[in-house]
Amino acid sequence: MGEGFTYRRFSYTLRSQDQAFQSYRQASAVWLALELKYAHQGVEKLNKAATIGWIALLLTGLLMGWINPSLFQMLWFDTSIALFVVFSLYSEMVIGPKMKTMHEMIRTCESEEIPQQYKILSSKLTPYDWFCKLLVVAIIILMALKP
Repeated sequence: MGEGFTYRRFSYTLRSQDQAFQSYRQASAVWLALELKYAHQGVEKLNKAATIGWIALLLTGLLMGWINPSLFQMLWFDTSIALFVVFSLYSEMVIGPKMKTMHEMIRTCESEEIPQQYKILSSKLTPYDWFCKLLVVAIIILMALKP
C-alpha cells in the first residue's frame, strides 16, 4: 500500500484516495454526459417555441410600424428591425447547422462520456454564439433607450 497519514482518528492511504478520486471522476463524467443528452432534448423542444416567438416578435414590430408609420422614419426603429432580421438569419443559417450537428452527435453517442469531437465543436461555436448575444444586447439597448 502507499504512504498514508492520519487526520482526526481516520487513517488514509494515498492509493485509496487516488482510487476514490478516479471513481468520482468517472461517475461525474457519466453524470455530465447524461445531463448533456437531457439538456439537448430540452433545447430542441424549446427551439421550436423560440422560433415561433421570434417570428411573432418581428410581425408585431412591423405591425407597430404600420400602425404608426412615423416609426419607420426613426433610425433606432429601422436599425432594430434590421438587426433583428440579421440576428434571425444568422442564427438560422450559421448557428443552427452547427447546433444540429452537436445535437445529432449527442443523440447518437453510445459511450457514457462526452465525445472529444463535441467539445471541439462546442468551443468553435462560442464566438458565433457571442456575436448573436451581442446583436440581442444591441437590439435591447436600441429598443429601451430609443436614441
